[in-house]
Amino acid sequence: MRFEAVTSFFLASLAIIACNKNKPGSKPNIILIMADDMGFECLSCYGSLSYKTPVLDSLASHGMLFGQCHSQPLSTPSRVKLMTGLYSYRNYDRFEHLSRTPGSDKSLKPPTCQTPNLDHLADNGMRFTDFYCGAAVSSPSHKDSTNFFRNGEPVGQLTGYSCQLVVNEAIEWLDSREDQKNPFYVNIWFNEPHEKVAAPEELTSRHAYNSAYYGAIENLDLAAGIAF
Repeated sequence: MRFEAVTSFFLASLAIIACNKNKPGSKPNIILIMADDMGFECLSCYGSLSYKTPVLDSLASHGMLFGQCHSQPLSTPSRVKLMTGLYSYRNYDRFEHLSRTPGSDKSLKPPTCQTPNLDHLADNGMRFTDFYCGAAVSSPSHKDSTNFFRNGEPVGQLTGYSCQLVVNEAIEWLDSREDQKNPFYVNIWFNEPHEKVAAPEELTSRHAYNSAYYGAIENLDLAAGIAF
């Protein structure tokens, strides 16, 4: 594993890993993993027989499985609520239009904590030093996307699948930090399996039904394995 998981909480498509090798009482490093449009039935650790998710299953085995959860069944509102600590009706003027009212969580922001954001909502609520993201609806799909941004600037044509691109960017950011002493907070929020789904043929070929979606779940699991 690239990071030593000291404490982990695993909930369907959400995992929080606190990583710290420092002295007791020091502030932890935090990595927050989230998947888009993914239910608990997609994971082997919740009894699924249709998917192979060994990396996420391993995280769950070292952490905590939740048996009940109430969530916002939409991608962007779920992420905004995590970042601001507010219900959706307090985050939005109307759907897809964020309120400019500051969020409630001010505990994780530079210089106290280095915080790159790997999604498209860095300017609301929690503040981040860097972000790298793709639109939820990737173009042309989650393979070789053309609509990723780094700190607000278009990245252009990319090669690879969105989940691997996001993880590789997170690892590069972690390795290149000038200040290795302060703790970090990283969002690794996967685009998959939000449509338009795409996955390598060696994964989709395993499945006779809904192969692109099933393959995207397993590809996400492989991407998580790059980091952990």
